[in-house]
Parts: sequence; structure tokens; C-alpha cells
Amino acid sequence: MDPHNSISARRDDTPSTLPIDLPAIDSFSDPLRPILTRGDMIAFVIGILGTLCGGALVWWIFA
Repeated sequence: MDPHNSISARRDDTPSTLPIDLPAIDSFSDPLRPILTRGDMIAFVIGILGTLCGGALVWWIFA
């Protein structure tokens, strides 16, 4: 490993560099934009409806 391209505890103020290459910031996808497919949305709606219907069934049985 190149000693000039490593992280080291230096006593002087010279900057040290990371031994890895990070990709450009533009290559990352937008973290605030969720990636939902049509199947994800259908499953979410079915889950909400199932929760509501299941709760109504429990209330109807024990009421």
C-alpha cells in the first residue's frame, strides 16, 4: 500500500487522503424519492383493507 495514500495520525497539518475512491455525488439516487412499483402499492392497499376488515370482524364478533 502506498504510504502517501493512506489514513495516518499525523502531527502536522498536512491533509491525509482516504485509500478508497468514492463515486460522484450525482451517481447516487435521490434518497427522498421512494421507488414503489404498482405491485407495492396494490399490496399496501390490500394490507390496509385487510386490517380494517379484520378489525371490523373482531368488533362484530365480540360486540
